Amino acid sequence: MIGTLPKSLIVNGSERAINCDWVTCYNIMAMLQDPNFEEYEKSYGMLDLLFVGGVNSFAEEELPEATEQAVAFLDGSFHRSACQDESTKKNESTKLIDWKQDESLIMSAIISAIGHDIRNDPDMHWWTFLSFFTEIPATSTLSFIISIREKVFKGKKPEAYEKDFIKKNKHLIYFNIQKELTAEEKQAREDLKNLIGI
Repeated sequence: MIGTLPKSLIVNGSERAINCDWVTCYNIMAMLQDPNFEEYEKSYGMLDLLFVGGVNSFAEEELPEATEQAVAFLDGSFHRSACQDESTKKNESTKLIDWKQDESLIMSAIISAIGHDIRNDPDMHWWTFLSFFTEIPATSTLSFIISIREKVFKGKKPEAYEKDFIKKNKHLIYFNIQKELTAEEKQAREDLKNLIGI
């Protein structure tokens, strides 16, 4: 049905409730890009945060399907065409946005685009957030920065005014490098390893 916002996903033939609010999903997206986490930590963390009951509510053999469903939901791709050419897939693989580093730019652009501060609506559905996100205008600071990143990361020559912006705003253009984990973060990692038996 047009306009349906799912609040559950089907895993192993059963309907499983999810935390579909934009705040939870945004934090998951930021975690998935965090270089401080190993891939298994990202996968388990995604399932633990998204599904009501967490990762431990699944049998081990259900985890691959749960992961596939979670990724499709977070990507908003349930209604997206399955037919994508190779150039589209290649372009999508280039990281041009960092959910954590660009958070203030993203919020500012969405608020400007829709005239509403979504931070006052933490229960908004993730897909509603994605709809607002796609409406960010090309004239926004975020769009300008993304266009510069695309040129820089692909080795294309920026225009003179773009070079000037890069010199003054390197912290906005380039992604932060991996940081040293705090003692608390290291302990959390060890706790996770013990939880999943690694």
